[in-house]
Amino acid sequence: MGAHPHTTDPPPIPEQSNSEDKALPDASVEILAGAASAPGAGADANGIERLFEMTSDLLAALSLDGRFTLLNPAWVDALGWSVEELMAQPMQARVHPDDLEQTLALTLAGRNRSAQLVNFTNRYRHKDGSWRWLLWSARCDGQVWYAAARDVTDRMWLERQALHDPLTKLPNRLLLMDRAHQALARLHRGNGPIALLFIDLDGLKAINDSLGHAAGDLLLVSVAERLAQTLRDSDTVARLGGDEFVILAEDLASEEEALDVAERVVRGLETPFEVGAIEVEMFASVGVSISRDPEADPEDLLREADVAMYRAKRAGGHRMELFDEELRRGPTGDSDPISDRSTKRGEAPSGSIRSHAPWHPIARLKHRRR
Repeated sequence: MGAHPHTTDPPPIPEQSNSEDKALPDASVEILAGAASAPGAGADANGIERLFEMTSDLLAALSLDGRFTLLNPAWVDALGWSVEELMAQPMQARVHPDDLEQTLALTLAGRNRSAQLVNFTNRYRHKDGSWRWLLWSARCDGQVWYAAARDVTDRMWLERQALHDPLTKLPNRLLLMDRAHQALARLHRGNGPIALLFIDLDGLKAINDSLGHAAGDLLLVSVAERLAQTLRDSDTVARLGGDEFVILAEDLASEEEALDVAERVVRGLETPFEVGAIEVEMFASVGVSISRDPEADPEDLLREADVAMYRAKRAGGHRMELFDEELRRGPTGDSDPISDRSTKRGEAPSGSIRSHAPWHPIARLKHRRR
């Protein structure tokens, strides 16, 4: 019995996995039910007891108020607590606080009726203080839950690494596009428009060149934290790599709200960042694409936001631009957003004077009192 919580340590998997660990075998639950009801003698009872003792699945019988009444030895290996310690307290004493409400709600769902749960996850505290992710399948006869669980902590970390940027811990492009697909699908319900904001830091290369890549990495982590503080709970901020971030904002009240979010991002990054003993001013160029079409392609929206971002960069940076009809119609005259897009990131477009760019980063020593 469990939940899909929204906090870390370790972080949740945002979407279902195709891992073979995903589904627990019904046989494990049957073994448990047999062990709980088997008579005290006889060959069948002895066989069920041996299976109960030897299986690596975590088998448990528990009451509707969350108290374990039967546990197999695999729990000791998984969580470090003895069987006696686990049975001395209700299960909620060791469930992660962020998972507790939904876990208890699911437990009570079996009151006076048969119920079944498949593939739910929650976190349990190990005796060493860490949190372990358990994947559950269970059935209830109206009075008792018969449950089988597996420790999937390692799998959760591996899947998180595949879906998150290792430096900032933000979602990566793969997870961003998946969430964008889901956000677009929700437009069928009549939700407000969604927006993608493509953010490119103005002058990160100069920071790396002058202060070193370690300082640049610290700056990127600080930028990620600053962006996360700027957003609503429903928004997603992702890092594509290098100095590129993307925000997915959904269920917006209007297109104007998308522009307000972009403006908050630009202004939110204006406060200097502290990188060790150095204060660094780092600005950003932001491109915005907006859609109300549930059939839109997230990759197209991302490309549009990228093109709009580059127009902001061409205009001097430290600003936001919307992908509008002018950009949608394509290049006119000397303006070619697609070909200009090939200009190397972090460099001023041909014909501009780099030293005059308003987004050129400034680093200064912090004043220290002796």
